[in-house]
Amino acid sequence: MYTVMVFLSIFIRQYCLPNPFIPLGDMAILANYLASGILVPVSFAMTGLVYEKGSFPAFGSFLFLGIYILNTIVLEFIFTFYPVCWLMGGLGITYLVLFVFVGMKLREGFN
Repeated sequence: MYTVMVFLSIFIRQYCLPNPFIPLGDMAILANYLASGILVPVSFAMTGLVYEKGSFPAFGSFLFLGIYILNTIVLEFIFTFYPVCWLMGGLGITYLVLFVFVGMKLREGFN
């Protein structure tokens, strides 16, 4: 099941998700390639906040895909404000802080 989920995840990430950097114009493809090198480790680390490694690999792979999709959607939303760099940065930082806070609370069990 894990192997199927991995291949499905790769297919969806490569061929089904939009390029969130379209507002950058000619630099969109290059930005997408560069950002995917950052987005994968960030999504992996975010998955680790709510999933214990090795507990159920197929679920972990599914969760990683969901977080990667969520991050892509958030990037697409942030880049709708492209010319306003301070707003883009503020939204991105707020999103990461909220996700880390919620992930840590989920891991602790809201005690």
